[in-house]
Formats: sequence, C-alpha cells, structure tokens
Amino acid sequence: MATALAVSGARKAAIAMMVLGEEGASSVFRYLGEDEIECVAREIASLGSVPVDLGEPIPCACETDL
Repeated sequence: MATALAVSGARKAAIAMMVLGEEGASSVFRYLGEDEIECVAREIASLGSVPVDLGEPIPCACETDL
C-alpha cells in the first residue's frame, strides 16, 4: 500500500477533497484554475474508496507541501 508521502500531488489533493466533503472541497475548488480542477476531478474519479490508513494522513501531508 502506498504511503501518504509516496502519493502524487494530484492524488493527495483528490484524497483531501474527499476527506473534506462536498462543502469543504467546494471552498477549495474556488481557488483552483480550470486545469487544476480537471486534474483533481480525474483523480477523484479514478480513486474509488480510500483506505483509512492513507486518507487520514493526507491533510497533514498537504499542509507540509505548502
């Protein structure tokens, strides 16, 4: 299983959006460009379910990537 640090940026963003839920993700999507939204949306579509051991550390990993 991949660790949070071994996951691509687009996949991290997709997982973070799923963890945030619809309302939280829409707040983030407002700040993204069309290409970025399409990239994250493709990742969300390809994800299916996210294992808890991968989904929990992603928001923290995203903060350190900033």
